Amino acid sequence: MVQQLKNQSVGLQKSGGFFQIINHGVPIEVLENVKEATHRFFRLPAEEKRKYLKEFSPSNNVRFGTSFSPEVEKALEWKDYLSLFYVSEDEASALWPSVCRDQVLDYMRRSEIVIRRLLDVLMKNLKVIEIDGTKESLLMGSKRINLNYYRMTLVVFTSEEMTITGFRFLQLTAHL
Repeated sequence: MVQQLKNQSVGLQKSGGFFQIINHGVPIEVLENVKEATHRFFRLPAEEKRKYLKEFSPSNNVRFGTSFSPEVEKALEWKDYLSLFYVSEDEASALWPSVCRDQVLDYMRRSEIVIRRLLDVLMKNLKVIEIDGTKESLLMGSKRINLNYYRMTLVVFTSEEMTITGFRFLQLTAHL
């Protein structure tokens, strides 16, 4: 994976584009567990999900919402989402929905390893040899995971999407 990152990061610097990491080291079962946990959350009764709406959420760091606003939007890009901003293990344990908390935390921990490797490769390509704890913290940034649910009746293609520190890991599933 490290060599793949080195090769792709050079291309990224030349093209100003994006790259995709294949065989990133996050086990497929971890991705599947997050996917299933995401489905469990979105299958909860409306009154249970409602607890996490902006008006009712126990924290600004846990937010359930929808992109559907019929009074504003002409096209329906209808997705529901659960946005989880990571502050600490204690806060996540206390405030994140229990139906998906453990799986999302596991995914986040394992993905952080990939992000650190990627950061290391990118910084070395920029000739930054040493990164102390403060610099690493600034470069790693904050951790937010967004779980998106696209309604099957409105789309033929769904994307379960999780974003960490500005890097987006997608697991795409075509439903025909």
